[in-house]
Amino acid sequence: MRNVVEPEYPETCSVVYARNNLITADIQRALDKCSPGKAVRLSSNGSMNIFLSGALNMPSGVSLLIDKGVTLKAINNASAFDNGKKTCGTINNDGKGCNALITFKNSNNAGIYGEGIIDGQGGEVLNDKMTSWWDLAQKAKRSGKQNAPRLIQINNSQNITLYKITLNNSPNFHVVFYKSNGLTVWDTTINTPANARNTDGIDPISSRNVTVTY
Repeated sequence: MRNVVEPEYPETCSVVYARNNLITADIQRALDKCSPGKAVRLSSNGSMNIFLSGALNMPSGVSLLIDKGVTLKAINNASAFDNGKKTCGTINNDGKGCNALITFKNSNNAGIYGEGIIDGQGGEVLNDKMTSWWDLAQKAKRSGKQNAPRLIQINNSQNITLYKITLNNSPNFHVVFYKSNGLTVWDTTINTPANARNTDGIDPISSRNVTVTY
């Protein structure tokens, strides 16, 4: 029901440069100040090219642009993704205790662009739980559900784009497109071990007009 063509990079509203410590607040602040139709760009800073971040919320119309050679990594700390239930990083009967690394909610005409990498660090030991997300998922196979963050969660949104990005090692599902209309995933790579449980690639749920190509 739509004409899908190769996406184009949005104009940059501001640049955030890599540094050695947690950078969630700086990225979020830049996103919140960005004008709709533009993107916050993550760029290297000399030899530094890794951004460590907790949960990020994307304002409507605002995109993220990750430069080639740059990696946005989920910090290996369950509390950074807890949604208030204090169950993220545990096993229970709910499995809904974590925020995603990147969440789009009620967003229009936005996305994630660039030849960089988003790495969920699913196999790394969590500093506050002494187990990894993937180990937690294996334990949950015997009983209950793991509370682990998805990499990208898109809810009640329209016209969202993932372009040229690489998604690695998600703790849980990589991309969920829920109750939304118009998703374009173009020239995107998902690279996570086959034995990492519950690491679905792209899940369109109760949605329409979804294109996954190249």
